[in-house]
Amino acid sequence: MGFGTVNKIILIYDKPFWNKNLEDIYPIWPTESTEKMYESLKHDNFDLESRWSEDICTICPTFNQKNALIAWIAGNHYHERLTNEQVKVECTKILKKFLGRDDIPQPVDIKRSNWNSNKFFKGSYSYYAYGTSSNDIQRIAEPIKIKNKTLIHFAGEATHESFYSTVHGAYLTGIREANRIISETNKSS
Repeated sequence: MGFGTVNKIILIYDKPFWNKNLEDIYPIWPTESTEKMYESLKHDNFDLESRWSEDICTICPTFNQKNALIAWIAGNHYHERLTNEQVKVECTKILKKFLGRDDIPQPVDIKRSNWNSNKFFKGSYSYYAYGTSSNDIQRIAEPIKIKNKTLIHFAGEATHESFYSTVHGAYLTGIREANRIISETNKSS
């Protein structure tokens, strides 16, 4: 089982510069060859300092704030080391490149998650790594018992066999463990 990072970079502007019908921007970076593409995916010989932004997979408008865009960046967490100013500049370059416009302003502010560098989280989602099986997920979901008495229950997206990496997986496992606690409590009453 693996553990990775997905972060959001919220770009806040004085006013929207984009068309009100904009849904999503999916930056697709050209590669010189299939070999180069796999090299960049593995980040072997990949200059993260100058190319971290190539891991931004989507930029989309928000539903509740008309003057903001959200950039989603998956896997790579190099940007967590950068200043807000450096991130603003790079995100503006990406928008100019993929919208084909030079008149795009820099955001007035940004808000961003830093899941990987947060000492309490060190990432944001689980995934099936090479060699992972459903037995691994079942094993980490098992409560810890001593002398047939359950001491610790485990819930969270990483403990759901089908919906790992998702909020609904975390929610469903919370319900699963609550039901398990209720059942155990009723048995001991």
